[in-house]
Amino acid sequence: MTKRQKDLKLQQIKDILRSKGWTEDRYGNFKLQQPTKIYRVKIQDISIRYELQWTRADNSKDWVNLRSDYLKNVEIIENNIKIKDVLL
Repeated sequence: MTKRQKDLKLQQIKDILRSKGWTEDRYGNFKLQQPTKIYRVKIQDISIRYELQWTRADNSKDWVNLRSDYLKNVEIIENNIKIKDVLL
């Protein structure tokens, strides 16, 4: 994947997430808050992770990786982002 292809795919991913109600935080991650859960899409240099915020018994919070893959393997299908077998 060339730099131009990567930049185009990243822009498409970000546009799709914004159109579906995800908000970008100051670190460039996208979050979607539902009544009882918070999801995050963390975009790194060569990979992307789809995560869920988990609260421990002591009320500390952590992110659990639900799916992750290299950017080159992420597919955009009919205005959806496919990471392995999960559509966002």
